[in-house]
Amino acid sequence: MRSYKQRQTQVKNEIHNLLQRANIKLTSYLSDIFSKTGQALLKLFINGETINVESVIPCIQKRVKASPEELVEAMEEKLSLEDRFLLDQSLEEYQMYQELIEKLTDEIQHYIEKEFP
Repeated sequence: MRSYKQRQTQVKNEIHNLLQRANIKLTSYLSDIFSKTGQALLKLFINGETINVESVIPCIQKRVKASPEELVEAMEEKLSLEDRFLLDQSLEEYQMYQELIEKLTDEIQHYIEKEFP
């Protein structure tokens, strides 16, 4: 599990660096860009959608304190086609490791419950 977590952290850092290079400041308004809201906003970039209040509102979960206008402002910059591809690949890899970690955690929990009732 440690290697999964290490690689997942590397992927997260790659995504942060890509966004920073592109001058996209989502981390100014979201404490975790890998939350449901953050991933939904990243998908807007990946899909090449127009970033405006109307496209951002459906992405926002209840607990997000930032306004849609603030998020749009943070996402004003454009991503190149290459960066969109890299972001897509990195986000998919992050999600894959997240699923593997969750599955392994469930397996460990099941083993503990079975062997140590």
